[in-house]
Amino acid sequence: MNPPEPLPKKKRRLRRFLLGSLVFLLLLAGGVWLGRQWIGDILAAEANSRLADAGVFMSWEDANWVPGPGVSLTNVTLYRDAAKTDAAVKVSHLRLVKDSPGWRNWNAGRFTTRKSHLELLEGETRMQVENFGIDLNLRQGRVELVNAQGLMEGWAAHITGEYAWTPKAELPPEEQAKQPPREKGQALRSALRFRWLAPTQKYIKIVSANQPPVARLDFRKAQPEGRVQMNLELSGGDFTWRGLHLTEAAAKIDTAAEGDPWSRIEIPLLRLASGGGAATMSGHVDPGREHIVIKQLDSSLDLPAVVRQLSPNAVHLQKLRSEGVWKLTGTGLLPFSDPGALEWHGRLELEGHLAWSLDSGTIHLDDLRSNLELKDRRASLKEVKARLWGGSLTTDELDLDYSQPATSFKTSARLSGASLDVVMRSFGSNEPRQGSVTGTFSGGGVMTPSGVNGSGSIVITQARFYQVPFLGALHLLINPLQPDFGKDVASRLDARYHMGGGSLVFEQLDLSSSATKVDAKGSINLESKYAQFEAQARLKGLVLKLATGAFSELLTFEGSGTLPDLKWQLKFAPGTQIVKGTVDAATGILKEGAKMGVEGVKVGAGAAEGILEGTGKAAKEIFKLPGRLIPGRK
Repeated sequence: MNPPEPLPKKKRRLRRFLLGSLVFLLLLAGGVWLGRQWIGDILAAEANSRLADAGVFMSWEDANWVPGPGVSLTNVTLYRDAAKTDAAVKVSHLRLVKDSPGWRNWNAGRFTTRKSHLELLEGETRMQVENFGIDLNLRQGRVELVNAQGLMEGWAAHITGEYAWTPKAELPPEEQAKQPPREKGQALRSALRFRWLAPTQKYIKIVSANQPPVARLDFRKAQPEGRVQMNLELSGGDFTWRGLHLTEAAAKIDTAAEGDPWSRIEIPLLRLASGGGAATMSGHVDPGREHIVIKQLDSSLDLPAVVRQLSPNAVHLQKLRSEGVWKLTGTGLLPFSDPGALEWHGRLELEGHLAWSLDSGTIHLDDLRSNLELKDRRASLKEVKARLWGGSLTTDELDLDYSQPATSFKTSARLSGASLDVVMRSFGSNEPRQGSVTGTFSGGGVMTPSGVNGSGSIVITQARFYQVPFLGALHLLINPLQPDFGKDVASRLDARYHMGGGSLVFEQLDLSSSATKVDAKGSINLESKYAQFEAQARLKGLVLKLATGAFSELLTFEGSGTLPDLKWQLKFAPGTQIVKGTVDAATGILKEGAKMGVEGVKVGAGAAEGILEGTGKAAKEIFKLPGRLIPGRK
């Protein structure tokens, strides 16, 4: 076998050169790879030095050199203080590429990152941006934001823009003299103060189960002498904002066409939809005065649902529900930092009913109409008209003061033509009733049993005697005295009352019918629901005579108990003495052992025998004696 022929010298030199070049490149690449962190730390330290001169301080976990004048940083934090205790910005990854000659020249460059985690911090408040990406070019006198995007508080945010300015050093001397004195780096430090973070986060945070809604912001100031043009668009739906589920949200916000661009930001359209209703609004933002001017609002949103979600601590409002179509129109002024101080002038209408849940039932207010004014955390409803319990409710003005934790009110209201049956059913009664109710109330306070003070009147007409509230149960005691007493007879109740200190006091309760007249008074402790009443009744046409003597027509009753278990007792009847006897007003049951005896009865000759015989029989039956004493009774 012949040995291989040696390669020509020229080819051997070429091969050695290629192998040597490959080894050199490998060594160079390895050196670069091994030195990338060292170079990266140098570049990061230089950037940190420039920031420190401006009063902003930086820390990082890793710094790697990017071939060319660039550095890639991980877990970067910017601080507002040299001790690095007051963090302002945290980002998981950031790439800086210088775009100006010289290692120490950082006047121009490019900042980029993709799918990073960003945090903005102010005190205890932090706002997180997931999947954060940015492409930002910085030049002398110009910033160009090619794109910034991320998932921020539930919104898919996209921001683009540019901003140009003339550096102070390039201004004419006379213009420089007009510039207010500023510390070095003051603008950068001010930009890292996020005092707006807490109030903004509170009102922009949403929760979306599906595709997040989109917020697109574009700002432009292409020339130093030009004005800022800004456009914000919101679009999306099927998300929850502060507990309120919105099926649609759309908005357009622009800077003003003339004048100082930051003195007025126009809102040509804002639309929200929820629960079958919608609200559209137009207005403008006044950054200087820190409020939003609402030029016009037209809303059909379910107001109780909105209020319940926006004011979860308003306990009484949590009991409100509504069915039907709301209509709220008007103008107003909404402060940024304190939406509760909203000022409003408009009109409120409801085609449907507003329900307020009680422990025992529900009160329905139908077809509400009112003018509405809000100012200084006070609401004034003027010319209120509504249907309540089947009747008409009117009031010239209803004032609500919600400046304190316990909302207080003041009003003078009138009710006419209400149905007694509907009234009693709203408080838990299931027994059908007839009758019409008219009433007044003037007063106010807070919505607690001891917090309301006021007075008024109640008139009930065309009611069956035994169904009149509080006093109707007296028929259970009157019937034995006059067996043909008409418990179903049409009756009228006239009452005057006042409230205060946790008590409802009836100064007058006059119940009259063709058969009787009852005068009563009493009080109810609204905390314990314990009631006490006294009543005097005169039975029309009832003359209690016994031989030569005559009895007064006046019957006296006492009632007491915890509502609804009010129990009445006959305290005094002519010629009788109560030994024991009570009637439960709720059940109508005569308690066991009740009986009535005759006291001090004097009888004359002749009639005495027959009367005493009847009296002896009557003594064996409860409440029969006075009935036997009436001539013609058997």
